[in-house]
Amino acid sequence: MITLNDVTCYWDEGKGGVDDVEIDDSRAVALRKINLSLKKNELTFIVGAVGCGKSALLYALAGELLPDHGQITRSYSTLAYAAQNPWIMNGT
Repeated sequence: MITLNDVTCYWDEGKGGVDDVEIDDSRAVALRKINLSLKKNELTFIVGAVGCGKSALLYALAGELLPDHGQITRSYSTLAYAAQNPWIMNGT
């Protein structure tokens, strides 16, 4: 199980990449006041528009984006992440 309680995260310098990110106290906000509970053996989809925080949420779940406020509780021994990388084959 993974639980996020009132989690707010900010991008480190050089990670944001999006020009229109919201700025809070001179830092780019990645996630703001997120509350989420994910249970084992349940399928969860993360969908949304470009720049809405999908990648930031996945980084936070994986422990790569640390919360500035709030708490992330993880109760697992291993975690797997399979990124989706689009590619177009040149030819027929």
